[in-house]
Amino acid sequence: MKSSHLSLVLFLLGFPVALTAQMNFPSGQLDPTRNMSSPQLVAQGHTALPEQYIWIAAPHSEARPRKITPVYFRAVFSVSTVPHQATLYVAGAEASAAYINGKLVDTVQDNPASPIRMSVFETDISGKLEDGQNVLALKITPFAGRDRRTVVKIVPRTAGVDAPALLISGPSWKAASNAPAGWQDVGFKDALWKPVQTFGAIESSLEFFQGNEDAGLYRWPGYLGLSSFLAHTTLPVESVDQVFVGRSSYDNLDTLTQPAAAGGGKDFTAGGFSQVTIRPDLAGLAWAKGAEPTPHGLLKVDLRQDHGLETAIDLPAEEEANVLIPIAHAGQKVLVNGKVVEDAKPAENGTRVAVILRQSGHYTLQAQ
Repeated sequence: MKSSHLSLVLFLLGFPVALTAQMNFPSGQLDPTRNMSSPQLVAQGHTALPEQYIWIAAPHSEARPRKITPVYFRAVFSVSTVPHQATLYVAGAEASAAYINGKLVDTVQDNPASPIRMSVFETDISGKLEDGQNVLALKITPFAGRDRRTVVKIVPRTAGVDAPALLISGPSWKAASNAPAGWQDVGFKDALWKPVQTFGAIESSLEFFQGNEDAGLYRWPGYLGLSSFLAHTTLPVESVDQVFVGRSSYDNLDTLTQPAAAGGGKDFTAGGFSQVTIRPDLAGLAWAKGAEPTPHGLLKVDLRQDHGLETAIDLPAEEEANVLIPIAHAGQKVLVNGKVVEDAKPAENGTRVAVILRQSGHYTLQAQ
């Protein structure tokens, strides 16, 4: 065995960064996955998103009609407890107007010259939802010359943070090509509107991944966009050899070679990934996210700056996480899924608090 170097080129926002990764594998073997005995398949560590592509049911089979006209959508959904934050996501539209319970919450317009397909529009709808029944109404203008489909969901978190959705696009939605006055209101009678046509969940078909058709969806919370038969592995980065920025620029490239500096450094402290230490630190960034394949599933860490550092963790089964949450002063409490942790222990000379997560699931942690 000897230490070998593997050169990689990583494209970030269209600009290449040349990296060197150091691996230990036999002489003459350049494939670091050649003798991998237990590959971590995507299907093992990722649950495909349930939200579906939808569009108005066409009276004939013309997939790309020549005339560009808006389509009107309505969805009724219930909220048992109004969340403190909520974000509306819409993708697949050139232009969109969104209404919650009859009130306009956003109008957006994509750049028609952009090469990125499936651009994601994010709208903060915190404070717009009500206990009980709610109505989302959308007026969506499609792109010319592209397949007509859109996908929508509402997540009870700030933008970019994943969580179980309050509403997703699917067969219960209704659509119309024309809408009278008041179509967006709660009391509007949509009995004459037809159910939408569905094309399947957004990660359910190889066809949805072809030709970079889903390029914009990598900003969609929870979206992986990989075929279930593919597998993960990790390559530790030894150095950043070359950076070509064009007219853009890069910040914090040192985090590629110092993974604990941002994105929540993960230290696997026990064999088989049974224990993991997570030390959240944005290092001046507005947000950061990462994932690590384990024998038990995909470990995900998502950090956001939202009135303080918010850490979201998806912990696989059979794993225990020691999370070191930064605090501003001694005695500051830490909330896990909105509840105060009573048995948290001070760490790192009182600058952090250690919280132990022993059950699999989705967690949101924040000092308060």
